[in-house]
This record gives sequence, structure tokens and C-alpha cells, in this order.
Amino acid sequence: MALRKGNKSAFDTLYQKYFPLLYGYGLHFTSDKALIKDCLQDLFVDLYVKRNRLTQVTYVKSYLFQILRRTVLKKREQPPYEYSELTPGIAVSLSHEQELILGQLEKDKQVHLQNALQQLTAHQREALFLRFYQNLDYRAIAEIMDLKEVKSARTLIYRSLTVLKEYLKKKETSLTLY
Repeated sequence: MALRKGNKSAFDTLYQKYFPLLYGYGLHFTSDKALIKDCLQDLFVDLYVKRNRLTQVTYVKSYLFQILRRTVLKKREQPPYEYSELTPGIAVSLSHEQELILGQLEKDKQVHLQNALQQLTAHQREALFLRFYQNLDYRAIAEIMDLKEVKSARTLIYRSLTVLKEYLKKKETSLTLY
């Protein structure tokens, strides 16, 4: 590992590649941006200072996510956290009326999804974020979330999706009645 040998460009590359991802992940634990930046600064300073003692890491992304998760949770007084949704923008050129209609439909979908996500525990929301927003495999999710087995990560995500599906199906049925 070049970082262990003191290669500054390896550290810079690591920082530039993972800082935005880690910052976004930190927002799922707290809306306190200063706290997230402090935790990230601590993480990267520790990496650099302790670079000589680093062990060989196969999955750097999951390793960094795990460190950040533990750091943020340690620095926070209460373990529950807020869910922050990432939303893609619309890239198609539309008329003003179409934009208003699509905007309202998008808001309605976001409200329904946000309500559905509130049915989940913070633990379930975190697992879904790691799986679907960060594209991590079950092994990495189990490692980051301190689950004992990979099977536990699979089960957690499956059950989370089942809760979402049932809630959205129930909501869809109640909306068609009006």
C-alpha cells in the first residue's frame, strides 16, 4: 500500500475519491455538517498519522465507511439518526406546465417514499442506503454495520424491502379509494 510508505499522492487520491462519499454517508447519521466534517478530518488525519501501522485492506470503501460510522456514532450523544434522501434532477426540457405537474408528482412520490421509509428503523434505512445508494455488497454492509454474518445483512435488507413494499401497496390501495 503506497499510503503506508508515505506516498502523499496516494493519500491525496484517497481523500479526493472518498471524501464526498463519506460526507454523504455521514449525513445519514446527523444533519450537523460541522460534526461530519470534524469526523472526516479525524478519520483522514488518523489515517495519515497512523499510516505506518495500517494493515492491508482489501475493501477500502467499506473500511472507511466503517470508521466514519463508528466515529460519528461515538461523537453523537443519541444513536438514532435522520434519513436524508438523495434525489436525482430532471434532465429533459419541458414546458412550464409540464414541469409544474411533474414537480408535483415528484413531490407526491417523495412524500410517499419518505413516509414509507419512516416505517423502517434507522438500522434498516442505513442498510438500504449502503446497498442501493453506495452499491455495496452484503459482505461490506455486514462489516460496516457490525453484523456477525453476511446472511444477517441480506435478511435485514430483505425485511426492510418487504416493509416498504407492504406500506406502499397499502398506501396505493387507500389512495385509489378516494
